[in-house]
Amino acid sequence: MFEDLRWFGIEWQEGPDLGGPVTPYQQSRRREFYLNAWRELVRRGFVYACTCSRKDLAQSAQAPHDGDDEPIYPGTCRARVLQQIPESPAGLNWRFRVPDGERISFHDLRIGETSYEAGHDFGDFVVWRRDDVPAYQLAVVVDDEAMRISEVVRGEDLLRSTARQILLQRALGYRQPTYYHCPLIRDESGERLAKRHDALSLRELRARGVDTVKLRGISPNTPRLNALYTEISTQLSALHRIPLTVDPALAKLGRGTPRPEKPDQ
Repeated sequence: MFEDLRWFGIEWQEGPDLGGPVTPYQQSRRREFYLNAWRELVRRGFVYACTCSRKDLAQSAQAPHDGDDEPIYPGTCRARVLQQIPESPAGLNWRFRVPDGERISFHDLRIGETSYEAGHDFGDFVVWRRDDVPAYQLAVVVDDEAMRISEVVRGEDLLRSTARQILLQRALGYRQPTYYHCPLIRDESGERLAKRHDALSLRELRARGVDTVKLRGISPNTPRLNALYTEISTQLSALHRIPLTVDPALAKLGRGTPRPEKPDQ
């Protein structure tokens, strides 16, 4: 991944390969950070243990809002009260109890003022899975706080997740970063590019000899993205809900065109 990002023209000052002031940078080595946050959420009564299976949830009357978001939890285990804090979260799903009816509002640097109603737009969400793995929502909140992240830039498919993460930040007494949710890249038919749709990765594009200048859409005289901060910031602030469409020629590469075989060594 590092090799692909450098090929694309992105540089960074700290991380798993370079080290830095807030090591470790691998989530697999940050378990104790996540456990401490889970213990604090349990101690303050923000989360509860859930025994519902995927089958139970699938049979619930509550339907997901869209293909990328989880169903609203029906609250089967919500009233459960712990007699004592367990040593480990393993073996149960642990859900955050959202404040039903409260609107969680935030300013997105591209979209503007955005809000979601807890209990209506999203329900009690998992922060720790029964297979003893912290869920995405908890892990990113803990990491953003520990690493002093001030701006989060990601795809707009995670817009609703921001409301969940703000609730976690409040519960844990963390700072709230600013957010910029980018429009998703789609093919010429308007379909979102994703792994499940056989979309092209940077490695695949690199293997096919695609020019990085064409991918980035910036001048070959300024190949380093970190040298374009001012220009990129200006361009980002001008974007709103403009759909981004991948070049049809590139999209075609990911729709069944066989990858050239490497010559025998």
